[in-house]
Formats: sequence, C-alpha cells, structure tokens
Amino acid sequence: MPETRPKRRWYHITPDRLIYGLLAVEGFLFLSEWFQWFAFNEKKGWTVLIAVAAVCLVVVVMLLWLVASLLFRWRFQFSVTSQFSVRSLVVLVVAVAVPCCWLNVKMREAERQRKAVETIRSWTTWEVVRYDYGVVDDFGYIPRAEQPASGWLLELVGVDFLRMWFMSI
Repeated sequence: MPETRPKRRWYHITPDRLIYGLLAVEGFLFLSEWFQWFAFNEKKGWTVLIAVAAVCLVVVVMLLWLVASLLFRWRFQFSVTSQFSVRSLVVLVVAVAVPCCWLNVKMREAERQRKAVETIRSWTTWEVVRYDYGVVDDFGYIPRAEQPASGWLLELVGVDFLRMWFMSI
C-alpha cells in the first residue's frame, strides 16, 4: 500500500498559514496606503504603525500557541510533514522584515521633515511653520484641531512622524 500523507483541511489554522495571512495583510495595507482606501490612510504614518502592530500581534499569538502546545502536549508544526520548514521560516523573516523596512523609510522621511522645519525656523524669526492640525512658531506649538495621536505615541515615534507641514507667510 502506498503511504499517504495526511490531508489538511482548509479551515485548519497552522502557524505557516498564519504567517501567509500576515503577509497578505501587509500587502493589503501597503496597497491601501498607496490608493488611500480607508480613513486612516489619510493620516500620515498610521498605516505603517498598523502593519507593525499586526506583526507584533502575530508574533505574540504564535508565542502563546507555542507555550500552549508545550503545556498541553500538542503538536506545534508549520506543515503536515515536518515541524519547521525552511520555506515557512523564510516567509516569516520576510513578513517581519517588510514592515520594519517600511517603518525605517517613514522614520527617515520624518527625520528629513524635522530637519527641514528646523532649518526654515532658523533662517528667520518671523516665519511660521504650520502643521496639518496646528501651528509651530517661536512661542511653541498652538493646537487648532484634534491631535493625531496620544502623547505616548508622539513621544515614541516623534512629532514629525505623524504630522505634515507647510509654509505660511
């Protein structure tokens, strides 16, 4: 009799399917930022933060899954034939590296924006640099509308990561 491999059902969630799903979510978030599909895409920096949060969520779920499998003696396997496949690990590395690279690009853009605002403010004392929801002048920041994020998030990623600026004379 020929040896048959067990067949996975389509609804049976495994860690490799979770990783492939994460990669699909990241691609969807990237396209949504490109084409401005959702309301959170209109705010600067939110899409990449959601992608990083999705990676963190999947990593926590997989760690909890691993701990539960060790406690209850379940099989924690990436595929039917083996516990860990090289393909699944490569896809995991890509799924973690893509949002990290995307975050790095956005952080560099925010750093360039911060330097540009500082340069403009150092040239003249009367110039006012306006952000998309407030004004920064010689006396400090004057809010005009709602903040784009809470204080701890602004402290974590920086002020210019979540704000757009423009010149006003």
